[in-house]
Amino acid sequence: MNVYDPLIMVVLTVAGFILSRWGSRYGDILINAFNSYLFYIAVPIILVIKIGFTQISYIFAILILISSLHIVLMLVTSFLLFRPFTEPITAFSASLSVAMPNSAYLAIPLALILWGDSIYVLPYMIAFNIILPFLTMFLAYTTARRAGEKSVYFKSLPVLIAFAIALMARILYNTGYGNGNAVVNNIDSLVSYSFYLSFIVIGGSIGKLSMKALRNDIKIVVTSCIIKYILSPLLMLLISFLLLNNSNTSNNLYIHGLILQSIMPPAVINIVLGKVFHLN
Repeated sequence: MNVYDPLIMVVLTVAGFILSRWGSRYGDILINAFNSYLFYIAVPIILVIKIGFTQISYIFAILILISSLHIVLMLVTSFLLFRPFTEPITAFSASLSVAMPNSAYLAIPLALILWGDSIYVLPYMIAFNIILPFLTMFLAYTTARRAGEKSVYFKSLPVLIAFAIALMARILYNTGYGNGNAVVNNIDSLVSYSFYLSFIVIGGSIGKLSMKALRNDIKIVVTSCIIKYILSPLLMLLISFLLLNNSNTSNNLYIHGLILQSIMPPAVINIVLGKVFHLN
């Protein structure tokens, strides 16, 4: 992340807000086009690259398992905590926000600042990308039941196909046929930069908010903060202690990386998923 990144993020968010508020239907069409590109093109490409072409050692595999367990347990636990005071769709929307963090675009630069290396937060980022296809399939299933539209299942196909391609790429990579890393890295950089479009989508979503809705959801906001900044790191510590009970320096830094990921704010992709599957 360079010094201009925060400025670009703010400018694009404001642009999305303006498009949503004063761009009439053409603004909404443009925002939806960006959202469709991110979900149907950018996300599948990133899935293939992150799962298929990242070097994974034994310790890395354990850390990915820990991260995956944390994401799943956070989804289930937070939903159960939100459910008593809100309807199911809102409870799941809130649980998605606290369980799926910004595991790359904020965590990686923070790791570089703290430890001089981003490797300590990469296991969680890979776990995020492994969970995402299954989460997409679950969202398609629940949306189809809720809306009575079987066609919604087709929305999950690009991500699921990408996951299958990533697994094949992983096999080729492990057997020595995965050359051409320079090309993969260039594609990764290009597509990663295109995720800046997410901030236009975020700005558009903010433009649709009302102060009345925010006041009505204050209990959800407070509960989300408690879950995110107290329960989440404690749960990560517990899982790490049970599965990675090793005191060497390298493992300690990996645990620090996992804790950092556990308190990251919601992922931008959550907004994209929310728009595709009609979440709150």
